[in-house]
Amino acid sequence: MKKILVRKFGPVGDTIYTTQIIRKLREDCGDDAVIKVEAAVYELFLHNPYIDKITPQRSNGVGWDQIVELDGVHEKYKDLHIVDAYSEEVFGHSNIDKEIVYVIPQKQVPGAEGAIKDEGLVGKKFVVVEM
Repeated sequence: MKKILVRKFGPVGDTIYTTQIIRKLREDCGDDAVIKVEAAVYELFLHNPYIDKITPQRSNGVGWDQIVELDGVHEKYKDLHIVDAYSEEVFGHSNIDKEIVYVIPQKQVPGAEGAIKDEGLVGKKFVVVEM
């Protein structure tokens, strides 16, 4: 079983772009891999189906087969979109699905279940902005 540790302690906008990298890691390694995310805004990953463990703290990294450190990567590949930069660093190419993976359980957003049905969004992809 491969153990992969993904770290991102930057701003929310940069952190949400790590979801595509995590999905690709899961696709490449399969369900036998353990993927743990360490991120300051760990809440973004709470219901992500590609992640096994989440923590807001940085560990020493001991015991992990692969450590994916994404802080500072975008600065290294300045001419690339941030997802392409992350992908280039982790996989050696930027040919990945760039769709963001962000899951909000309907029961956690008051009124969401009814609104989703009323708007005809059941089974469709959409974005929720909380203000």
